Amino acid sequence: MNGWAVLGAVSLTLLAATLPLALLLPRHRPVLRLAGILAVVVLLGSLTAIGAGWGELNRAVVVAKVADARVAPVSLGSPLVSLPEGTIVNMLKSHGPFTLVSTSHGQRGWVSRDSIEPVIGSVAHEGNQSLKNDQSVMFPKAAGKQSLLALAHETSADNRGS
Repeated sequence: MNGWAVLGAVSLTLLAATLPLALLLPRHRPVLRLAGILAVVVLLGSLTAIGAGWGELNRAVVVAKVADARVAPVSLGSPLVSLPEGTIVNMLKSHGPFTLVSTSHGQRGWVSRDSIEPVIGSVAHEGNQSLKNDQSVMFPKAAGKQSLLALAHETSADNRGS
């Protein structure tokens, strides 16, 4: 997604430069107009690509042995569901030390923020591509989590198959 953001920023800069240059250099207006149109097209494409990948930004994986999902952001009461290590979840909102998550099966609950780790990049790959070799997937706060990533990929693949 960073590549699309850079491309969008460059096209926005080009667009911003073409407008005053067209006023200062009337002889080059046709070329500058073409450059401005191209910049708008690239900018719209970049924004579309960023928008399409926006949902990937809220993904996380359970890094605790078990994450108890509760009905409210408190540690009291029994959990609604226990999420095993490696479960892929979507983070919906945060409150204090808790995050509201949902699973691919529609289960929702509040888990301790320490029991999950945000994932940057796509975890649910299609086909036979291995997560172990995927450089786009990172844990921003912790190192050495590749085995958990592989487990998350296997769990995700198992969930799609059932």
